[in-house]
Amino acid sequence: NAEHLDTELRFLGLARLWNVVEYWYPYRDMISMSWTEILRDAIPGFLEAEDDVAYRLELQGLLAKLDDGHASLSKSLFREAPFGECKAPVTVRHLENSWVVTAIYDAEAELSLGDIIVAIDSDPIEELVEHWRLFDSASNETALNYYLGNTLLTRPCENSSLELTVERNGESRKFDVALEPLS
Repeated sequence: NAEHLDTELRFLGLARLWNVVEYWYPYRDMISMSWTEILRDAIPGFLEAEDDVAYRLELQGLLAKLDDGHASLSKSLFREAPFGECKAPVTVRHLENSWVVTAIYDAEAELSLGDIIVAIDSDPIEELVEHWRLFDSASNETALNYYLGNTLLTRPCENSSLELTVERNGESRKFDVALEPLS
């Protein structure tokens, strides 16, 4: 938890990461965009990052452009916002174009297997997915959805619960789901 990095150090971090990929990454030629264009597009975000979390998200966003599930920052760097060390006690998977509850780990949770999540804290799930997919690196859509399913319900422990809006048997329902520390 160092103090926020100066602009020069943020830019140096960007340059070092870009150079590692440029000169050492074995799959650079498989990146969907020109790595030079990616650098040019990334510079404003790195220079304007207002705090350490924003800077780490810029780093992770750059790594996500590699489309490689092995390229990511340590999850320990995101123990604070926006993710955190607490999670809703459920497993969610992307099935048939919906985010579905596939496991429940708390007998007191009012959720049911097969509930389709349509919103988290009043934010539509599609908007959350579109936003966070920019920060997860995966080699294919299935892997990306797996990673997203593991992170969408994770928050800092200061939040005691999430409000989940689900569709069950054609009806919309809202539930407050208590968060639990990650093990």
